[in-house]
Amino acid sequence: MTDVFDTTDDSDTPGSTFPSADPGVCAIFVDFDGTLVEIADRPEAVSVSDALPGLLSDLVDVANGAVCIVSGRSVEVILSFLPSFAGDIVGCHGGETRICGVASEHRLSGSEEVKLLFEDCSAFAEERPGVQAEAKPTGAVLHYRRASEAVAQEVKDYAAELERRHGAFELHPAKMALEFRPPDVGKEKAVERLMRAAPYAGRMPVYFGDDTTDEPALSWVRARGGLSVKVGTGETGAEFRAESPQDVTRFLKRMTQKE
Repeated sequence: MTDVFDTTDDSDTPGSTFPSADPGVCAIFVDFDGTLVEIADRPEAVSVSDALPGLLSDLVDVANGAVCIVSGRSVEVILSFLPSFAGDIVGCHGGETRICGVASEHRLSGSEEVKLLFEDCSAFAEERPGVQAEAKPTGAVLHYRRASEAVAQEVKDYAAELERRHGAFELHPAKMALEFRPPDVGKEKAVERLMRAAPYAGRMPVYFGDDTTDEPALSWVRARGGLSVKVGTGETGAEFRAESPQDVTRFLKRMTQKE
């Protein structure tokens, strides 16, 4: 069972069933699209609220640096939306990172294999209305949010074919999108690695995510006694559910407020 928590009142906690979360003892992991910001029709069209950069800065301070944005987007793209963010970033589902200011990337990042994969995705998308191909350093995405049901089925069939053709990548479903990425990366793997190192080690993991790509990390956190929060609708292994990114940011704001 997944409990829904409410952040709209003035109480000290987001809801009667949601445990308190002291940022001084928490390791905070949060997705970007659909979790910190609303999902847009096109990846480049998301809107960051004026208050979000300051909120994240305060959160990094009160959590002593144990704050990480865990996204399918690249590190570069996350920083284009949040240039002042001083916390850690896991990009491309773990295919690249910026940890303590130090960048690292997967061996396939920017490779010829990635280039060829995106060329196939792009050629396909150009001929289908409502389909958009997105390049990533370690893979590619086919978005079909604006496509008809018939075209969406074409995308799914073609993506399955591409997975067979491009053996270096696995196909993963997301919200109205299909993503190709290396098989040895995943958000849960990135969280597990970070939880073994400072400043995350020894803290209680807290994870907010909205997509199917977040589910392995949500389950990993829950299995280890952390706080796992699914954002929005859909089946989940998380213990708690937030209705929207606004609920997430309200909860994070409360974490920054010292009593």
